Amino acid sequence: MGVKYDAGGLSSEKERQTFPAAKNLRRSERILISLPISISGKVEKTQRFLKEGRTLVVSRYGATIAVDLHLHAGQNIILQCVNDNEQAEAQVVEKIKDQPQGHVYGIKLLEPAVTLWGITFPPFVESQKAVVRVLLRCITCQQVEVAYLNEFDTKGFVAHCSLARFCSKCRNWTTWNRPYGEIFTASSFPLRSDSQGQNSGAELEPDDHDKRSHGRIRLEAVGCIRHPPLGDEIVLVVDLAPGGVRFCSSNNYAEGSHVELATPYSSKAPNIFAPARIVSYKKCPENALTEYGLAYIV
Repeated sequence: MGVKYDAGGLSSEKERQTFPAAKNLRRSERILISLPISISGKVEKTQRFLKEGRTLVVSRYGATIAVDLHLHAGQNIILQCVNDNEQAEAQVVEKIKDQPQGHVYGIKLLEPAVTLWGITFPPFVESQKAVVRVLLRCITCQQVEVAYLNEFDTKGFVAHCSLARFCSKCRNWTTWNRPYGEIFTASSFPLRSDSQGQNSGAELEPDDHDKRSHGRIRLEAVGCIRHPPLGDEIVLVVDLAPGGVRFCSSNNYAEGSHVELATPYSSKAPNIFAPARIVSYKKCPENALTEYGLAYIV
């Protein structure tokens, strides 16, 4: 079996062929975020290198990075975040592609306990009860963490773009909002799906999504759908629930299609994309759009 790592929707080719996305293979949320980093290591026994680069996607256990260096799979490197000087040992898993920012690599952290990115990740199992997933920052102490919001907090956050929550560092209730600014900037890196198949695995019946009305919130929010052939699309999310959402789109998504969704979405802040599947659709003749039912893959 190919090596698995959490590097923003990326996995080995063998893993993509072996494991259709009937369930979520991830161990951590993957955040599209551009952080300045330095990469150091040895080319040979005596020749060392040091190069600046950036993250494209980060998770608790790894990342996708862009750097103007030639690295090889299995090579150990040292990553250091320029903003806070935190560093950790990592290993190159694979070269993904070349792009203007340099060569793009998937890496895994050899010491996952190190909070290299300055981001707190809650236990991933908590994501199953979340209505939305969002990266938030305490405006008092600047602590940044992945937040899983319930129905009540989602309503407040979508309406006001901020909310009150307990800060473990301040040891008090503080105001939290999305981390905008030069340090935390959005990445536009296109994720690859955990499975390129469109109808692999067990599919849900279209009506199953309709029956999950518990905890559903009827409100409008901006979302971004990522689909390998169709690319990115900004969509209007019309209701949300822990199990999935409904959204309106001008694209034609096949029932059973595997996609990724970020909501609430912002082009100016880091976003968290969750794997999901199209489970139903309904044409809207009044505006030529299609309303889709989407279920998260857990």
